[in-house]
Amino acid sequence: MEVFNRNKYRFSNLPSLFEITEEANRIRGEQISLMIKELYLYKVILKDLFIIEPNSKDRDLILNIAFYIIEQPELIEYFQEKRRIPVNILSKHTKQSKIFIEKYSDYIITYAVIFSNPNYKLIQDYMKIDEIEDTENDDKKEEQNIIPFNQGEDKGVRGIVLKKMKNTLFILTSMGEFKKIKSGEECIVGEEVSGTIKKGFKEYKIHIEIAIVILVAILGGFYFKYTSVDRTILINTTSQIKLHVNSFGKVVDAYSGTTKGQEMLNKIDTKNAKLDDAMKNILEYAKDNKMLPEGSILVTVTGDPIEYGTLEGTSEFVHDNDIKLRINNAGNEQKLF
Repeated sequence: MEVFNRNKYRFSNLPSLFEITEEANRIRGEQISLMIKELYLYKVILKDLFIIEPNSKDRDLILNIAFYIIEQPELIEYFQEKRRIPVNILSKHTKQSKIFIEKYSDYIITYAVIFSNPNYKLIQDYMKIDEIEDTENDDKKEEQNIIPFNQGEDKGVRGIVLKKMKNTLFILTSMGEFKKIKSGEECIVGEEVSGTIKKGFKEYKIHIEIAIVILVAILGGFYFKYTSVDRTILINTTSQIKLHVNSFGKVVDAYSGTTKGQEMLNKIDTKNAKLDDAMKNILEYAKDNKMLPEGSILVTVTGDPIEYGTLEGTSEFVHDNDIKLRINNAGNEQKLF
């Protein structure tokens, strides 16, 4: 096999010269339809070409690998018979990693199919390819001043239509790029169009990631605040009940050191209940199960004190059932009513 030259061909920045008649567009459309069907035989699906977008340097390298396959008899024979690329052989002769060749295998196959088949001449004519000569260095400075034809989002992008779908056109540019643009005009497959690149997930990825980070931070802060204990309530029935309460007035945890006390908590389920509801249910259970101590019940609050008037349900239950209850509210003893 010949020695691989990674700089033999390149996509040109200059606009390509091609036929734009209705008949030419129709024939080009037929060639595109055949090309898509042939690519399917190589297990290349058109939409997959729009997922990975190699940069200009990588596209030129991919183009040279494709032409290397075409120009080596044993490689093109293998390619057309097996309908796949010989990854190991290409990696060895092109000095490129298997990872690179496998990553861009769909592009390599597509370029090789297009440029190896004379039936796709109108597609070939549209894709502007330069064969680089040794005298190229003399022209480099001049070429550096040429504005890339398909670059610049403000001016949009131009290419031939490969597929139409609702408000989206799938196009192939003269520089071998596969782009999705917004559909803003009537057209047919094979016709050259121009438009604004249709933004997908990748374009909004950074915004989505920022939004996710902010959302996680907010949720994390809320979760931390919700699970943080703001006050502890000790309810001294015949079994002491301990409630951990957050700043929202919700019970985040409940505990009893006795079997009967734990049975109570298992049955009334104080988790995430409002403090007022939890205390009322505990006192109601204690009354029904003879767990009220003689004399009065002492409720001790440590941490932030309970605001007066927030235990309406508990106050009503205590009053209606003539239960004597005292509250040591963060050092200040008071009654519910």
